[in-house]
Amino acid sequence: MFDFLILHRELILIFTIFSAITFLVSLIIIPFVIINLSPDYFKGANKPLYRYKNLFIRYFVLILKNIVGYIFIILGVIMLFIPGQGLLSITLGLLFINFPGKKSLEYKFFSNKKISKVINSIRKKAGREEILF
Repeated sequence: MFDFLILHRELILIFTIFSAITFLVSLIIIPFVIINLSPDYFKGANKPLYRYKNLFIRYFVLILKNIVGYIFIILGVIMLFIPGQGLLSITLGLLFINFPGKKSLEYKFFSNKKISKVINSIRKKAGREEILF
C-alpha cells in the first residue's frame, strides 16, 4: 500500500488539489444560488433567469446555463467519492439544466421537511424570505 502511494504521489496530489478546489467552490456557489432563488420559485410560473430580447443572447445563455448544470452534476458525482458536497452539487446542477418534468422533481425534492428546513435556515441567515412550497 505504501509503495502504491509513493509511486503515484503526483496523481494523489492532483486529486487532493482538485478535491480542495471543488469543495471550496461548492461552499461558495451553493449558498449563493439558494439565497438568490425567489421565494415563490416553486409556486410561481416558470420565470426564466434569462430575459434577453435578442434571440442569440437568449439561446447562448440557455446553453451556457445547461452546460454549467451538467458540470455541477459531473463534479457532484466525483465529490461522492472525494471530499466535497456531492449531493448538493448534483442538486444544484439539476436546478440549472432543463428537462421535462423538472419542476415536479424539484418540488418533490425541496419540499421534503428536512431539506426545506436547511434551505430556509440558510436564507434566514442571509436576511431573505423563506421559500414557499
